[in-house]
Amino acid sequence: MEGIRTLKPDSTLDNFNPKRQLSKKLPPYLQKMNEVDKEINKKFIQSMNKKITFLKNPRELPSVNNPKLGILAKDNPFRLNPECIVFTDYEEGGVYEIPLIITNVSGLLRRIMVLPPSTEMFSIAQTVFPDSEMGLVAPGMSAKVLVHFHAASLAEFDDEFMIKTEQNTIKVPLRARREPPHLTLQDIMECGTTWVGDRADLTFRCQNLGGSAGFKFFHEDESKDPDLGDEILVTGPFTIFPLQFYLATGQFIDIYVCYQPTLGGPIENKIILACDNQTSKFYTLKGIGATLSLNVIQIDDKKLNFEENPLNAIWFEESHPKSECSRVLHIQNASALPVNYHWSTYVNSDEVISLEAQTVHYAISPYQGTMPPNSSHQFKITFSPTSSHPFNEYADLFVENIPIQSLMHISKQLQESALFKDPSALFLGSNGKFPPIPYIKFNLHGEGRLCHLEFDPPFYLFPYEFSLNSEYSATAILKNSNNGDVSFNLQIVKDKTSDYCSCELPILQGTIPAKGSIEIPFKISCSALGVHESVILCNVEHGLPIYFLVKAICIGPNIKISSAECDFGIVRCGTRASMKFSIMNLYENEVAVLIKAKNMSVRISPSTVKIPAKESVEVEVEVYSETVQKVQEIVKVRVENGMACYISLSADIQKPLVYLDCYEFVMGSLSAGVPSKEKRVTLYNYGNVSAKYAWDKSIDGCAFNINPANGEIQPRTSQVCSFTVTPFIGGSLNQLWMCQIEGMDSEIGVFTAANVKGLEIAYVIHDESVNVNSKHGNMLPSLYNASERQSFISSMTLSIPPEQHLKIVDFATVNIREPKTLKFLIKNNSGLSTTFDLKFEKYEPSRYHDEVAAEKQAKETKANQYTKEPTKVQFSKSTKFNSFKNKSKEKLPPLLTDAHEHQNKFSTKEGETFTATKKLETSQKFYLGNNQGIAFVCEPRKGQLAGYGEQLITVTMYNDICGRFEDILVSCVKGLKPYKIPVRCKVKGSPLNIVPNQLGINYKSDPIILSLGTVPIKGSLSRKIKLFNSGPKPISLFWKIFNYASLANRNDDIFKVTFVPTSMASISEDEKPDIFDLKFQALEPQESTSAFEIQPKSAIILGKSEFSFLVTFYSDEETLHQAIALAHPAIEGAGEDAKLGEIGFLLQARTLKPFLHVDKVQRADGAYYLSFDAYAIGGPTGHKEISLTNITTSPLSFSITIENGPFIITGFKNSAALSLQDYEGGSVADAVENLKLKKSSSNMPLVDKHVLAPEDNLLLNVKLIKPNANDIEIWPEVARSSIKGRLAIKFSNNEQQFISLEARLYRPKIVLASSQCDEFKNLTEQDFGVVNTQYTKKLTIFMLNVSPVDAKWEIKYMQFPKKPATKLKTMTKKEKEDASITDDPDVFIFSVTEGNIFGPTVPLKVTPTGPALPLATNPDDKIPIAVHILFKPKLALLYKSMFRVWVKGGPDIDFVLKGLGSFEEHHDA
Repeated sequence: MEGIRTLKPDSTLDNFNPKRQLSKKLPPYLQKMNEVDKEINKKFIQSMNKKITFLKNPRELPSVNNPKLGILAKDNPFRLNPECIVFTDYEEGGVYEIPLIITNVSGLLRRIMVLPPSTEMFSIAQTVFPDSEMGLVAPGMSAKVLVHFHAASLAEFDDEFMIKTEQNTIKVPLRARREPPHLTLQDIMECGTTWVGDRADLTFRCQNLGGSAGFKFFHEDESKDPDLGDEILVTGPFTIFPLQFYLATGQFIDIYVCYQPTLGGPIENKIILACDNQTSKFYTLKGIGATLSLNVIQIDDKKLNFEENPLNAIWFEESHPKSECSRVLHIQNASALPVNYHWSTYVNSDEVISLEAQTVHYAISPYQGTMPPNSSHQFKITFSPTSSHPFNEYADLFVENIPIQSLMHISKQLQESALFKDPSALFLGSNGKFPPIPYIKFNLHGEGRLCHLEFDPPFYLFPYEFSLNSEYSATAILKNSNNGDVSFNLQIVKDKTSDYCSCELPILQGTIPAKGSIEIPFKISCSALGVHESVILCNVEHGLPIYFLVKAICIGPNIKISSAECDFGIVRCGTRASMKFSIMNLYENEVAVLIKAKNMSVRISPSTVKIPAKESVEVEVEVYSETVQKVQEIVKVRVENGMACYISLSADIQKPLVYLDCYEFVMGSLSAGVPSKEKRVTLYNYGNVSAKYAWDKSIDGCAFNINPANGEIQPRTSQVCSFTVTPFIGGSLNQLWMCQIEGMDSEIGVFTAANVKGLEIAYVIHDESVNVNSKHGNMLPSLYNASERQSFISSMTLSIPPEQHLKIVDFATVNIREPKTLKFLIKNNSGLSTTFDLKFEKYEPSRYHDEVAAEKQAKETKANQYTKEPTKVQFSKSTKFNSFKNKSKEKLPPLLTDAHEHQNKFSTKEGETFTATKKLETSQKFYLGNNQGIAFVCEPRKGQLAGYGEQLITVTMYNDICGRFEDILVSCVKGLKPYKIPVRCKVKGSPLNIVPNQLGINYKSDPIILSLGTVPIKGSLSRKIKLFNSGPKPISLFWKIFNYASLANRNDDIFKVTFVPTSMASISEDEKPDIFDLKFQALEPQESTSAFEIQPKSAIILGKSEFSFLVTFYSDEETLHQAIALAHPAIEGAGEDAKLGEIGFLLQARTLKPFLHVDKVQRADGAYYLSFDAYAIGGPTGHKEISLTNITTSPLSFSITIENGPFIITGFKNSAALSLQDYEGGSVADAVENLKLKKSSSNMPLVDKHVLAPEDNLLLNVKLIKPNANDIEIWPEVARSSIKGRLAIKFSNNEQQFISLEARLYRPKIVLASSQCDEFKNLTEQDFGVVNTQYTKKLTIFMLNVSPVDAKWEIKYMQFPKKPATKLKTMTKKEKEDASITDDPDVFIFSVTEGNIFGPTVPLKVTPTGPALPLATNPDDKIPIAVHILFKPKLALLYKSMFRVWVKGGPDIDFVLKGLGSFEEHHDA
């Protein structure tokens, strides 16, 4: 390599022996001596030819001519180390030692003698020679002298001792020098300016930048120094603390100075600060004492001399009340400090202090503040009178926080005041350090005068005429000619205002600004015609009142009617006829109109009306009369305060005249329940108006059917009506049927007469416990055989108890959704056969089973008519097939279908009960399809009833709603009128039910528990509650939630206890004991705050439907949460029976702090780490896995991202998360790696959300994106660095968990070492010393790789840096040397210049004998590389060259090789 001479790799240490003969293997041109070597050899031969003198002793020869003495011994044969002994760090009373090394640098054996120092502070403790017997110092050997120093004090000491040699005497200086202290305390401590009599506390920071020492303050006058034990120093008005102190190097202390001047002017005192090293320094304390001096130098534009002619009174011009008059006062502050002040104005001049607020009329601005030093300040005094009389008041200027001792030029008034004589009185009401002082006093004089206002114009006349009762407005201007604001108030003078005139003032009072005006609006209205006046009085504040006159003229209203005639023509008696007309108001104001007719049959609406201006109103005229008459009238329309109008009314009122053509009908013989033959009757209307008629309806026991039953007969026409009569009860029928004619006074009708033959039906309660024993069995007796009939009657009479007739069907109280059955008998006590039909008026089923079966049968019959019977396909009668078919049939179990159950009925009693119950449930679902919640069913509901027979009727009540219900059972028996039987029942329970088999609900607990589960804090849970309304009516309910903890700690009353007297009917009032019923009523608590919430809070559940409520939970507290949810249901529109039983749940939910267990060990800082290693060259791959486990009892939802650092997530392994390829594609990791990320991560979450069930885990793959090794900003050029990152786990409740990511970056680092130095610093010089040009010198350095990265290295020559030339006198010794060097890299020969070193290498051991490699105790140990360097100078010059060890991917190392060439023979290698 250029500039470096290297040896072959296989060369050994023998190759560096210069005396070794040249190898025969060298080429011929290398075996000859070059020209340089020839010149050197010629010089050697010439020196050998010189004569040698053996007679002179080399010891006596001068050092210049004696080469054996050496260059270093030219001036002195001994070298001292150190040349001067200095003791620096010592304490008083201590003894310290420093060794002195005396080295013989000459070439001869020398003798020395050490003489002790002269003072007792220094002494020679011991002299140690190389040879203890002879006391001689051989060349290159050293003697040691131990020098002791006894520190009697901390002062500085000087001395010396001598060393006598054969040639001369050497003086060795002895010094005791502690590092002197260096204080930052200012020489002049400025204490500023302070009021005389005041105190200023100041702090001066003193820091010791030198050596440690103790310090103390002293007075300039020794006699005034503080006594022993004092801690402060007092010098004049200055007090210093602390008196003494000690400061180590770098320490500081605060010096506190208290300055209290007693005189005005500058003050200066000197103090001494002494140090324990017997040095001292003067410091100066400066301060200024300030005195107060305030003078009034000017008022307005007039200048004053306050000292010669003090200003005591200030006069002001006359002013109106609420106006202002001001004067400007100039006060000069001649003091050296700012003055805080405030003014005090008051009324009484006596010096009695009053705590009550006084009303003053003078204001001073600024009221308080600060006057800068040596400046003047303006004050504006404003006079504001409140009335018209003189105002004499006072004003004092108080100075604040100023001591009395600092006052100068005190006025007589202040000196004579009691406040000045007794300063303690000044503390009344004072908040400052010193009490305020009334330094200047003024008497203030001013006077107020009357105010004057005027109206513009002085009176007002309206230019237009008024309408009656209308408001008109106008405005007058009220002017203020005064200099101040004037208040006023207005009022109406009633004595001077017309009786029918009303005047309103929107503004009754106000204030007019100075030289300003205000508009005064007013409104006036007149209630009578003519000229009217109103007078307004204005009362002026602080002035005389003024009057204002208003005049107006009023005129009356006028109207217009649209039609002046109302002709109704013919009107039917008893009916109403109406007509309308409009009235228009032509007036500018509202008009009141009155219309009234004299005839009572005429009604006018409205009779009284108010019509707005320029608008119209409709009026309706109605005619009505119960009697026949003619109406003819002129109606007067009266206008209030105006002229009347008239309207003509006419009407002819008539009644209808209707008659029958026949009034009596004989019907003959009729049968009960059978209609008669049809008859006809005719109605004739002989009147001029139409007639409405209506026939009577049927009565009890007989039905009258006429057609048409009602209608209207036009004038002069007739109407034919056909009718039949249906009797229901046997006997004579004589009935009058009336026809009502509207408008006729008399009634008309027809009379029917007939003889009726009928039936006899009885309704009897059925008791199943009674058995009727009859020899005839179920066969009816022959009613035509008298003996059989008599025997039958006798047997029935003997066995049956008296019959109980059915008056009401009462089901009493039943539970909801439980059918109930009652039975009764319908008996036919007559010999006529008939039919019956039972129906309910309200709760009749919409359909019956027999109707549905009939419809189904009809559909099947119709379908069969159009369906052909399919041809049967016959298969071969194979034995094998039949056997298989039979076997398969034998294996199949029977299906338990409805058909099977119908064919194979249960025979046991329990089975029959089950079958009956199932049938009832099926029937209940069918019959409750009427959507009424209750249904009554009779079985049979219709059928034949034979003569003298009976029919058992079973009445079943089906229900799915609660409450009280009433109905009517109507029994329609052919031949009789319908018979009505009341039906009633009470159903208890609730149609609202909790749907079974819901998630999280424990139905067996009491109360029912709804568990929402476990959730992390700040997370939410939800669960649905489903309620089913089995009834047809909607149910409304609202929820209340009670915190379980608040219920447990409830302090209010739980029950309301009442005492009710016991009612005992069998005991008289006097004999009744004092017995009471104790009743408890539970009191519902107030709804409390809970972590649970139900939505919706209130709802309406429709009939036969299901409704879901959402229960949500949220809490940020980690505990078990419990609450009671109570629902209050009520049936919509049910009145008193609306309330239902309450439904309650115990809500439970548990919260916990989310946490994922990491399969790593926590470090000392409590964090989890995932570490990666990255090498600048080669190294392991950056893939790591980490497992996250959910050890909680709740599923955890979270997302994972990487914050900072060159890390990416390459995949997940979990049942709930897919692989990386499913989300990012197979080349995502490569794509991210190609991004060459630096400081930030990809931050690309693979999965937006993960969900881990309890005890489930997630395996996470994380990859390190290796940074670019050439980017030193990311990867510094050090052996080891790191990049931090963080894996963030963000849970659904915004809680976070972090895992630290660490990338350890390694670079190869080579360290150079030698036997004398463990590690070279940059540009470390290796000195070969002085070497003869004919010889070489060897030096060995070692390369150590302290990093785990393999290092590829190479040694390169670098040009030695040269600095620009400077003056020789300003150059250092090294700079002079560098300026004279020869930079020739060829004189330095390296054994090896490049290679690889595997790390980390074992440390280098240093032994006293020289450099050596460490013993390889382990074959796997990596050994440092030894680099041997030969120095072969060419000329007698100083050679110095710089070389660089270049390390691939790592920091480089620069070192300097130095050597001096010589032609002297004794400078051999």
